[in-house]
Amino acid sequence: MIASPFISSIITKKYKLGKILFLDIFSVSILYFLLSFTISPIYLQGFSYILKPYISLMIIIFFVGLITSIGNIALTTMLQIVIPLKLMGRIIATISTCLMIVTPLGQMIFGILLDKIPGWINIIICASINFVVILFFKNYLLYGEQEHFVTTNDGIG
Repeated sequence: MIASPFISSIITKKYKLGKILFLDIFSVSILYFLLSFTISPIYLQGFSYILKPYISLMIIIFFVGLITSIGNIALTTMLQIVIPLKLMGRIIATISTCLMIVTPLGQMIFGILLDKIPGWINIIICASINFVVILFFKNYLLYGEQEHFVTTNDGIG
């Protein structure tokens, strides 16, 4: 997490936001597939000690955190550039409120699923949903017109 702002500044200078977001979500969904494998009984039965699976789990979690924070920094930077200063507080507050509303809903859904399905299968389901959604938006993120992200002096995009 400490290194991600430095890496993010290098990446945002080289690539457009759409490509960064695509690679971010695509990479995280692949890492979630690996994560589900590392906590599956198939993988865990191959070790006599829990240390090696734990280390592999920590490595995957590290890269998920790093990649996600790079994407968040790039997206936040874009929002700060695009949103007019006089509307910044309202829009950021609205985004934060929506995220706070959705978080408990996701936790409830995942909790219900955990009661019925093993955790590693739930992670595979979530990774699959992420993977399908990002592939659906791939062309827009990579090749879509990015001009609508540029604002004029009057704040109208």
